Amino acid sequence: IHNTSLGLVGLLENKAIGTNIEKLVTSEQIKKYRKRNENIILTNYHDWLLIKEGAITHKASLGTISDIKNKTLPNEDVIKNLYNLLTAFTSQLPKGISQKQALAEQLAIRCHDLREFLIIEMQRQKNNKEQSPLWDMYKAFQQYIDSHLELEDFSNAFAQTLGYSLFLAKLNIPPKQTTINLYNIQKFIPESFTLIKALANFLKELEEEVYISIRHRVEEILGIMNNLDI
Repeated sequence: IHNTSLGLVGLLENKAIGTNIEKLVTSEQIKKYRKRNENIILTNYHDWLLIKEGAITHKASLGTISDIKNKTLPNEDVIKNLYNLLTAFTSQLPKGISQKQALAEQLAIRCHDLREFLIIEMQRQKNNKEQSPLWDMYKAFQQYIDSHLELEDFSNAFAQTLGYSLFLAKLNIPPKQTTINLYNIQKFIPESFTLIKALANFLKELEEEVYISIRHRVEEILGIMNNLDI
């Protein structure tokens, strides 16, 4: 769950009904999530946990599985507990990044995720013999970087170059403009950066439903840039 202007608010992980979610608080999956954000909701749809800095700060339950099967409505206290949990989650403001190492670590996580989604989507389009602006970008990278560039290498180069271009745009915004987004980023990248400019122009294509997973990762990166304390 993120706000492009502020950054990643937090993460929400759903598990199957009946799962003992308290046993998962120290799991490897949650540890991995904590590298992205320390504000995490873990739920099995009837039990809810809010985890901050690795510790449970709020608990809520909508009742037992039998209650749900019998369509027993939760009472006022149950609803209040869940409301308090969700309020504590959504009111958490993302921490600003002021150190180069922290920025590099957070960008590395997002760029790696973006690379993986790009590989999946490019392979899907290849198998379906689809032509899209993403393939146009692939050809542009082959032209400017390496004519023998493979899909995996392109996806990695794309993700890394995107991270750089968003950072470049952040540095170029005027004092009165505080945020960058998918719709204004092109204005803040110098024309001399031909490849980066072409990549930024591609971001307009992320409105398409097929690119929704890629868009989410790009918006996470935008959130990081908008939350830089520089």
